[in-house]
Amino acid sequence: MPLPKRALHAACQAFIQERIDAARTAMQAAQESSSSETKSSAGDKYETGREMANAERDRNAAHMQQAQQLQVEWPASAPRRLVIPCGPARW
Repeated sequence: MPLPKRALHAACQAFIQERIDAARTAMQAAQESSSSETKSSAGDKYETGREMANAERDRNAAHMQQAQQLQVEWPASAPRRLVIPCGPARW
């Protein structure tokens, strides 16, 4: 049974918000990982781990920005004109 347009609209808005929340949480985890890296006698290992955490944070920042842009572009007050951009996450 198809969802009414308003319910579909609300479900897509919730999906977008979930993407933003997931990206924010992952960014915070990557930042904490980067900050908690301790300098060891193997300096290269320290730098590599830190750079990997920074790259992960940057990827999640890009995902969050994409989701925020989708949230801005999503027609918040006009569910009668829906063009459905939501679907499986590609990130």
